[in-house]
Amino acid sequence: MKFFLPLRHGLATAARRPKLILLVYLLSLLPAAVVALLAYFDMAGLMNDSLFAGLALAGERMAVWNDYQRADASGFGMVNQAALILAGFAVLLHILTAAGVVEALLHREHERERPFLLGIGRHGWRFTRSAIWFGIALVPLLVVVGASFGGINKLAEAQMDGRVHLAGWLAVLVVSMLIYMFLDLGYDLSRIAAATHDEGRTLFGYVKAFFHALRHPLILAPFWLLLSLLVVGLHLAYVAGRAAVQPENLLHVALVLLVQQVVFLVAAFLRVALWSGEIAYYQAAGEPRWCGKRQKPEQVDQDHSAAEDTEREWGPEPEPEAVAAPVIEPEAVAAPVIEPEPDSEPSTETERENENENETWDRRPDLGSTDPPGV
Repeated sequence: MKFFLPLRHGLATAARRPKLILLVYLLSLLPAAVVALLAYFDMAGLMNDSLFAGLALAGERMAVWNDYQRADASGFGMVNQAALILAGFAVLLHILTAAGVVEALLHREHERERPFLLGIGRHGWRFTRSAIWFGIALVPLLVVVGASFGGINKLAEAQMDGRVHLAGWLAVLVVSMLIYMFLDLGYDLSRIAAATHDEGRTLFGYVKAFFHALRHPLILAPFWLLLSLLVVGLHLAYVAGRAAVQPENLLHVALVLLVQQVVFLVAAFLRVALWSGEIAYYQAAGEPRWCGKRQKPEQVDQDHSAAEDTEREWGPEPEPEAVAAPVIEPEAVAAPVIEPEPDSEPSTETERENENENETWDRRPDLGSTDPPGV
């Protein structure tokens, strides 16, 4: 199986699920809407009731918002105070969205009503535990990357060569991206396995899925890199274009907002395509049960004792009656008839005595005869 097969399946499936893409897009806007709402109330408390202030709050003076964002005095006061809560909310929303998307894309034997909400309710806690293991796995990677950047900066300063600095940063970025790719693939595949078989051994499932991804890099790596780099490149292009454009009126603001929403919508499409492709690969791999529980010896003994108790209470199970096989009688074989040879002489002395006795008995007179003698 080559990498373009899950890629093609993922893109085709995402194109057939516009409602799911729209739902992912709307959920991705919630954290941004909360941040914008907090910034609005924070900024409204600092402005007077002038016409210019009203236009700025309505979004027609983007320069005011940019200056407010960069100001040290305000610094998005309410937003910064709730930054940790907002970050946790965004991460939790991302996890629950993934649970709903996976359940909606899985092929089940029976039809389900509202599979997205069903997936959130059934797999939300499992996916949250998987996110914890994924975060723990990222900690050493972040520590190594930070230490590598520090060492490269010192080396570049010592040699006074900017090329060393650039080459070192690029090498660290490439290696760290590859490591992150396999960590993320194990994260996604373990969640798919847990949702497919409705199993919750997420830590062992994550480890097994991670090593599975390491053993199949030629299939998973190009597929993941292509879609992920498309998402990252799309956002970087928007940020670069947005920094070069300064909206001056409401029409410019509307155009910037439209472009921004198109970017988020395309990103939602690519996210659904990535999930669909990974599910197709997992199903083609045989749907391994990475998150299943092993049966412990104590559980086996308990099952055996329970069977013995049942036998003592209800008696042994009746054995099936044996079906008698049909009896096939052999055909009677007639014994050969041996006729005595005529005028054969007695062969033994005992036979001669028996023969003389018979002759003597025949010559005796018939005592039971009533005829007179001589008749």
